[in-house]
Amino acid sequence: MRRLLSHTITLFKTSRLSRLFGIVWVQIISATYLLRIPLSDLISLKFFILLVATAMTAGAGYIINDYYDRKIDLINRPEGVIVGISFRPRRALATHFFLNLLAVGLGVYISNLIALLIFIFAFSLWFYSNYLRRLVLVGNVLVALMHAGIMVLITIYFEETNNLIWIYTLFVFLIVLIKEVVKDLSGVKGYANFGVETIPVKWGIRGAKMTIYIFSILAIGALTFFLMSGVNLAALYYFICLFPLFGWFLYKCNMADTQSEYRYLYKVINWIMLSGVISIFLLYE
Repeated sequence: MRRLLSHTITLFKTSRLSRLFGIVWVQIISATYLLRIPLSDLISLKFFILLVATAMTAGAGYIINDYYDRKIDLINRPEGVIVGISFRPRRALATHFFLNLLAVGLGVYISNLIALLIFIFAFSLWFYSNYLRRLVLVGNVLVALMHAGIMVLITIYFEETNNLIWIYTLFVFLIVLIKEVVKDLSGVKGYANFGVETIPVKWGIRGAKMTIYIFSILAIGALTFFLMSGVNLAALYYFICLFPLFGWFLYKCNMADTQSEYRYLYKVINWIMLSGVISIFLLYE
């Protein structure tokens, strides 16, 4: 019993349980506040299964990423390494395969299209961890697309769309791109040692910061377009307050020079992303 409990805790840690709840939460509020889906359609078995299947795919993605990055993580964040220490690599691989297989099976229950999309997500996450993350910028773009795909999956499932959800999807895509480059900066030592061609390794620290500036300008542009498209006053004031926060983030990014400072910036961009998600509640009328 104690061993089973220990294995369960380990599984929750490697699959990032808190992040999985966040993914489910984003899907629910996107459907409710962006697509305006009636409550009766949200409280259904198929939608619940979609949420579970998405969370399983994401959890499997975290596990396989830890599997391939375990040597790099021993340099970048040794205190957070689980696979290879308390979670056997073979067991991690088996868990990854089982979660993806179950997720695709659940997708088939909803529709063949949803099952196909879940399979594409699962394969893309594996391909990213195994190969694409070693290619400059390509891996970053794929991760951002996977995050944006969480919202796109909702529009496909409900067969509903509008400009609002696409603006938010674009915002998420750009913010995740920024976050991924900041993460690469914080772990540049480990990536360089194992030949992973991240932006800081390939283009240097200055090139990585310039990439962050470009993506930040695009994100601010997306916000501006969103505000000009017409929103209620609460959302308007909220997003206006994000502009100084973005400016402060870029200032700190320009001044940052150590791994600890880049880790701090990573936390800041996570808060910016979270605040953007929370702002969806302000769109309720």
